[in-house]
Amino acid sequence: RREVCSSCGASAMFYCPYCCLPVGVPAGVTVPRARLPFARCDIIFDDAPKKATSIHAKVLAPEQVRLIDLFTAEGNSNRTLSRRGAASKAETDKDASGDSLDLSVLREIPEYDPHITLVLFPDDSSATFEEVASQNGFGPPECITLVVIDSPWKRAQVLRKHPRLANLQSIRLGRPPSS
Repeated sequence: RREVCSSCGASAMFYCPYCCLPVGVPAGVTVPRARLPFARCDIIFDDAPKKATSIHAKVLAPEQVRLIDLFTAEGNSNRTLSRRGAASKAETDKDASGDSLDLSVLREIPEYDPHITLVLFPDDSSATFEEVASQNGFGPPECITLVVIDSPWKRAQVLRKHPRLANLQSIRLGRPPSS
């Protein structure tokens, strides 16, 4: 059944697609938090928030997941992700070097370091994480930023060619689930 988000007032089931917070959690129940095996996960989002499949990551690992919302041009719209805007204490963390990471929602694709950033994308040049991790010169897993593109497939192919993503190594799932 649908519940009202305590942060923004939107009606949703399980989690608010705008605030990325769990909703309708019974008293005495704690929603588990996940610790991802890498430093950060950036989700490039280019679809309506209610169609998102990646917001679950922000709900379960808010300290490590940063959303990059390319779908909403206006930051004050009621149809944008994380309407709360500026980073809260829970959305600011430290990376492996001790620098602050702002995990609030971004509106454009940032510059990435190709030595510690991978894009989860099954293209012809993609390798498994294990294959990439064994290469010399690639950072340890706890320093890696994983970029995930969450959009319809045709748009994802265009986004993968974005100048700030094009030079990054693609990885694919080693054992993908059957379709």
